[in-house]
Amino acid sequence: NNLYAVDIMEEAVEICKLRLFLKLAAQVKPNAASDNLGIEPLPDIDFNIRAGNTLVGYATKEEVRRCMKELGGGQMKLMDDEELGGFARFNTRCADVEQAFAKFRQLQTEGDGSVPHADKMELQKRLRTLEEELNRHLAGEYGVKVSDKVAYAKWLKSHQPFHWFIQFYGILNGGGFDVIIGNPPYVVNTPEKVPYEIRERLFATYPSKNLYAFVFERSLQLGDPNAAVGMIVQLTALSAEKMSSLQDLLLHRGSLVASAFPRRPESIFDGVEMPVTILISRSSSPTLHTTRVNRFYTEERPSALAAMGFAQHSVRLHGHRIAKIGSPVGVDIYRKVESQKGVLASLTSAASKHVLYYQEACRYWVKACVGLPFFRRNGERMPPPHGRTLYFRDANSCAFAGCLVNSTLFYWFYSAFSDCEHINDALIRDFRIPSESSPSDWVALEKRLAASQKRYARRKTILTKQGHKIEYDEMDAPQSKTIFDEIDTVLAGQYGFTEEELDFILNYDIKYRLGRDAETEED
Repeated sequence: NNLYAVDIMEEAVEICKLRLFLKLAAQVKPNAASDNLGIEPLPDIDFNIRAGNTLVGYATKEEVRRCMKELGGGQMKLMDDEELGGFARFNTRCADVEQAFAKFRQLQTEGDGSVPHADKMELQKRLRTLEEELNRHLAGEYGVKVSDKVAYAKWLKSHQPFHWFIQFYGILNGGGFDVIIGNPPYVVNTPEKVPYEIRERLFATYPSKNLYAFVFERSLQLGDPNAAVGMIVQLTALSAEKMSSLQDLLLHRGSLVASAFPRRPESIFDGVEMPVTILISRSSSPTLHTTRVNRFYTEERPSALAAMGFAQHSVRLHGHRIAKIGSPVGVDIYRKVESQKGVLASLTSAASKHVLYYQEACRYWVKACVGLPFFRRNGERMPPPHGRTLYFRDANSCAFAGCLVNSTLFYWFYSAFSDCEHINDALIRDFRIPSESSPSDWVALEKRLAASQKRYARRKTILTKQGHKIEYDEMDAPQSKTIFDEIDTVLAGQYGFTEEELDFILNYDIKYRLGRDAETEED
């Protein structure tokens, strides 16, 4: 009466049923004095766990009503009295099937729990009749002629339409599901990756071009207006520009709770190499609660969720970067940074000899330096790949930028607003800086940092699969932590941080940055 599920893979559906049965059987204590050891017949859950395409099919009464006034090719016409009556008759037939289904359920829970096989077959037959009627309507919307049996069969196989309105009529007609959870596919919506067509007009999240956003939106359509909807999705849902439509949808609906899990040092799910976020949406007054980036080692996984902290805020940078901040002190630090008048880009120049290099890939330390780092391929010096450069107007500005980007303050900022895998150019260029941001000692401080990085660097040589000989300096960033702390202390004075806020920055992720999985340049 309470658990329902849909998956596009029939094998997944069968495994789900089996696991439910095994879990149910495991709760039973055998009684040798009773018939069949006291074990009651297992319930029939074929109508609970269904195979089909969540994204293709008619989900709600409104969608079914609309489909019955549409013509092929997307043309529309007003419903006349006969057509309105046609929908009413279809709705009545759905209600009749639901009544038969209720009787089917009653037979399961009364007496010995057995249901005549013929009753089940009749119920399935009536559902198939309704399903086929809607399939014909839907095929017309896709421009597929039902009369062309080959084309129609091919469309059915590729699209696997699932009509929630008839398969779960009692629930959808009663307002929708109370709670919906899921782990939707993380698949970019292209013809090469998705063998079926998703109609753009049905999804406000269509610009995201990812199935997980569509599934989230569909879930909101299937839920009761006050339903709690929770999905495990990619961490980029909180930072990618293309995900702004999903963010808009969830933030406008009401409260959103977001917990963030990168893939280093360990993923939240054993064996899953994917940064993820768990998003929980509720219909209420608009509020946003987030965690910080949650890192942990394998042995800490069982207690990882219990150790999370949440902060309420409304920070959304660039219109698509929801801040991953998990405490009030983090919110206060962001407010002080954001209140500054200048941005780092104001110190840059179109071209100059003062260049800052930074690597796009990042884990526990931002890899940046004034000037180009050592990199040689097949004996020839060249700029390292997968990196970017910024040019500054003078040596002091460039030194300040080098210290800032290497600071733990910027690493915290990167963690809060990125995908925890890559540094976006806008994160650096738009970083807020104080108006008086270049005291005379930045050059000296940056030189000390560069000397420390060089001192602890190790020259590495590798051979690529393409046969190239690569030589580069592998950095050991943790060895320079003392200088990083000096930089952050100077920055704290410029941004007006309290002692508590400075302590928060100095020790942010320190367990993992200095721990057994400390990052190197090779990583």
